[in-house]
Amino acid sequence: MTIAEHLLPGWIGAFRARRPGVATQLRVMNSAHVIEAVTAGTVALGFVETPDLPADLRAVTVFTDQLVVVAGPGHPWARRAEPLDPAELATTALVEREEGSGTRAFLDRLVDDHRPAPLVELNSNSAICQAVVEGIGPAVLSRLAVEGYLRSGQLTEIPTRGPRLDRILQAVWQGRLSDGGTAAEFLEVALGGGRGR
Repeated sequence: MTIAEHLLPGWIGAFRARRPGVATQLRVMNSAHVIEAVTAGTVALGFVETPDLPADLRAVTVFTDQLVVVAGPGHPWARRAEPLDPAELATTALVEREEGSGTRAFLDRLVDDHRPAPLVELNSNSAICQAVVEGIGPAVLSRLAVEGYLRSGQLTEIPTRGPRLDRILQAVWQGRLSDGGTAAEFLEVALGGGRGR
């Protein structure tokens, strides 16, 4: 969802400028469903946020994303003087994405996959942001998804101890992308495209 909402629109624009006659179709789904579609051959090229990739898929990093812990301004974490310890994050129920999402898989791997059940599961980054704004609880999301909420003061970023929560976002495909094919050309745009450039 992070890739679809924040990176792909710029890549599609750059691709269409190169190849205006090529019809472009985007199917938005979580990482597990993207992997299923690529494996089944229903799509030639997919983009995922999960660190858990099958060995038979080819992959290349297209973007390094930073996850951040956020809470509403009224949440106790918003007033804490010390950075959040990973152990406390691991024992706190969060507003989270659904099973199969790359964000959730990354957090499970980073913190612990035996974390408490989510306060609520939502399959939209925007819905999670709004749930956090409404005070349901804290969340861990891509900085891309929360930066507008942070600027407006609707959400507060909670500093954490330890390494930054960086994850790689990857393009995935099976076999070999044909040279000069539209999937290979789109991948080329994504690799050089950064954030819509």
